[in-house]
Amino acid sequence: SRLFRWPALDPEDLHEVRFGPDRHRFCPSADSPEALGDPGENVFVISQMRRPSRLRHALHELYREGISAKIVDAVDGDGFRSQDEMETLGILPVPGYVGHKNHGIHLTTGEVGCFMSHFTIWHHMVQHQLPAALILEDDFDLQPDFASRLGAYLEEARGYDWNLMYVGRSPTEADWSRLSDHVVEP
Repeated sequence: SRLFRWPALDPEDLHEVRFGPDRHRFCPSADSPEALGDPGENVFVISQMRRPSRLRHALHELYREGISAKIVDAVDGDGFRSQDEMETLGILPVPGYVGHKNHGIHLTTGEVGCFMSHFTIWHHMVQHQLPAALILEDDFDLQPDFASRLGAYLEEARGYDWNLMYVGRSPTEADWSRLSDHVVEP
């Protein structure tokens, strides 16, 4: 099962969809798009195989904006039958973690599967020396003209020391600082 092949991202877990140019650039005017964190063709969408309506929504959003992507079969955390199975794979909470601030419980199996899916892509990036990627979950909504907006935000973040950029999030705490109109330090 996908769950127990983690963190491998095998070819059967990746499905390419082409809705845009082969060599997409989100920062077309930049002297070095890679240096800005432009994901180029490295767009990944995490999708649960048992949730086809969410995949249809994601495909519609990508098509509308002309963005090609790789659909990644998500790790289904609901496949875990016990804490021991998670520990066998090395999935342990951070020492001292007492639960999410909003609900005070340890991670749900869904949250564990989501983390494992993201980690799978990060692992794939390291294995294949991908300098940047855009990782989306299948419930995303792209704002109109998303590609050029992302390019502008990457350009706006030029000069800041960052390695992870949220392009949409639900903050649970106040941001540390606002660096510019669209860039904050969470």
